Amino acid sequence: MPRFHQPLQLARNTAVEADDGYLALREDAVAAHGRFAALIQSILDKGVDNGELQPDMGTEAVASFIVSSIEGGVMSSRLTQDNKHVEFVIQHIGLVLSAYKIRD
Repeated sequence: MPRFHQPLQLARNTAVEADDGYLALREDAVAAHGRFAALIQSILDKGVDNGELQPDMGTEAVASFIVSSIEGGVMSSRLTQDNKHVEFVIQHIGLVLSAYKIRD
């Protein structure tokens, strides 16, 4: 299991159940989502620092897109009992990241 799976799992499980009626659950979901997004952003920042990704890519926005896409893909795959939705997300995240890749 990848080390970032736990925040994703917690966010996925609690975000759907969280509403204004159960503040503690919502706070847990927000914290897990924040940790997951921060992890992705730190990976993207490292890619920028290493000269692998364009410095103007907006790592916070791209990290948010990635996290939202993964969570949506997981939800769709669970709902339909078909992992193709996660596979679609993975393919398109790759396309987005390739657009920011610095070419030699």
